[in-house]
Amino acid sequence: MSKNINPDSSDISRHGHWHYNTPCDHHSPKHCGACVPCVPTGVTGITGITGPTGPTGVTGATGDPGVTGLTGATGATGTTGATGTTGATGTTGATGTTGATGTTGATGTTGATGATGTTGATGATSATGATGPTGATGTTGATGPTGATGDAGAIGATGATGPTGATGDAGAIGATGATGPTGATGDAGAIGATGATGPTGATGPTGATGTTGAIGATGATGSTGATGATGAIGATGPTGATGATGPTGVTGTTGAIGATGPTGATGDTGAIGATGATGDTGAIGATGDTGPTGATGAATALSGLEVQLQDPAATTIADDAPIIFDTIVNDLSLDIAYDLLGTITITAPGVYYISWWIATDGTDGPGTVTFSIVTSAPQTIGASSQMTQGQITGTALISVIAAPLTLQLINNTGGTVGFAATPFKADLTIINVTF
Repeated sequence: MSKNINPDSSDISRHGHWHYNTPCDHHSPKHCGACVPCVPTGVTGITGITGPTGPTGVTGATGDPGVTGLTGATGATGTTGATGTTGATGTTGATGTTGATGTTGATGTTGATGATGTTGATGATSATGATGPTGATGTTGATGPTGATGDAGAIGATGATGPTGATGDAGAIGATGATGPTGATGDAGAIGATGATGPTGATGPTGATGTTGAIGATGATGSTGATGATGAIGATGPTGATGATGPTGVTGTTGAIGATGPTGATGDTGAIGATGATGDTGAIGATGDTGPTGATGAATALSGLEVQLQDPAATTIADDAPIIFDTIVNDLSLDIAYDLLGTITITAPGVYYISWWIATDGTDGPGTVTFSIVTSAPQTIGASSQMTQGQITGTALISVIAAPLTLQLINNTGGTVGFAATPFKADLTIINVTF
């Protein structure tokens, strides 16, 4: 907030407070002689190499504070856009490089310390005027250049602080209007006495948000009371004893807290963002200790028998007749035997797996062919096919509890089946795992 000084009065002296309405008011012919004209700050150059520290010079007098540059107007606040749905989380961009630090401007030399003058009497503090309404927020202007640092004047005595004015009741919150430009700052009014804080009214329900009204113009700031004249600077006397600190004023009572308004409805949940990239796989942990060796299992052995029908003279097989395999391909079991007449004998209990196939070349009537493993248990495990010409296959899994047990591969088609004119007409393999 700016302060005003009558340029024609005796108040003009080598004082150090700010007393201009704008950064360049002191260019007037009537400006205070102790002030230095505004000098724009030049472009900051690159940082030079730090030189060696010189010897400490004699402490000079403190320069007067320079005039504070004008703060640019605040830019208009854009309207808040509707909240969009949450987009997919993108990958984190690379961190930009840090810009180079500009060089620090040269520090002015400290003036010689002047003799301390007698402290003038403290002037009465003017009452603060009522604060005008806040002007509409304007666009943010560029920050003005920093004024040169003036010589420091003698510090006057601090005036007594006036009582705080009463806090008015809170007005109803109007609809938010469009933000306008910032109004000009008026002169500071006198500070009124602080009145008792009125009770806070109950908070009403939240209404629908209307458009924001324009912010009223800022009221004029009252003029600052005249500063007493500075006495002549005498010789520095001995420092007096520090006076006792005055008692702290009574703290005013706190107004009652208004009731809390109802909570607004919760907005819709935004869409779930895309799943981020999977992080790198962690390092493989150390291999654990080897467990103790288990007990040695029982020895196992695979044994079996394979037989085939290869006789070119075999052209058909009658209904309910067994296939007479004429060739033993492999005999690898002491518990399985074949008599070359179509019967296989199992002489030891256990589980036996059988796989077989037959190359057929039609029937004497039936439209399907059927062959079965028939055991002496008795047990029949068959397989059928609608292709009377081709290869029919089948399997069987039998459990032998009481040995011996015999089995045959029987034609159960219901008619005579022809064999295909191939080198190998039928095959049967039976295997067993012993422990």
